[in-house]
Amino acid sequence: MYIMEILIFFLLLLLGVALNWLLKLENERILRIGKGYVYLSLVITLTYWIISIPAIRSSTFYVYFKNFQTYGRYLSYVLTGFLTSHISTAINADRRRVNMHITGKIARLTSWGTSIFLGSIFLIATVGKLQNFAGMYAFFKESGYAKWFLYFIMVAEALGGIGVLMHFKFKTGVWAAYGLMLSMTGAILTHWRNGDPFSDSYAAAILLTTLILLQINYYFLKLIADKMTH
Repeated sequence: MYIMEILIFFLLLLLGVALNWLLKLENERILRIGKGYVYLSLVITLTYWIISIPAIRSSTFYVYFKNFQTYGRYLSYVLTGFLTSHISTAINADRRRVNMHITGKIARLTSWGTSIFLGSIFLIATVGKLQNFAGMYAFFKESGYAKWFLYFIMVAEALGGIGVLMHFKFKTGVWAAYGLMLSMTGAILTHWRNGDPFSDSYAAAILLTTLILLQINYYFLKLIADKMTH
């Protein structure tokens, strides 16, 4: 099941890339897709918060929220691959200032959607660690880490999530994403060192890949801004 989740993630990203190459939609249509991606990220984030409520988890509505979250997340993977691929292609192909301006809007929407999703996920994960603090402390202790390090990780991931969410106001996303990438890499290496099954690392691997894609989109935004000034 967990291996399938990893495969689905990468296959859907590649499907998005393939759709961009096959459909070759105009910038205006892709701009609308970018707006839809932001709305989808907001709705998925809302469902994550909803199903983190204990009362919802024990209700009959949990299955519906969980299914919506799962399929919404799958759609977001396709859109992430599609939009990132389009931006990469458009930056190299567009020579007119007006086209580059639209491409910049698409890049901002893509970064917003990914930032909303990732930033919220790390805040929700911090809440989850607090709710299961005893279990998390036991895992950190078995892994050879001190209790203060668990507190450090929780604070760092919460601040990283806020930094990603606040990027377009305070330009904190790049360094926040680097910090979160380091945390996810550490999580994967810890599970590997412990001899844990790969299923324990799949979430961190998906988040790490998505953080890398976010950094790529941050780079695209900088590249577009540089092109617009020349």
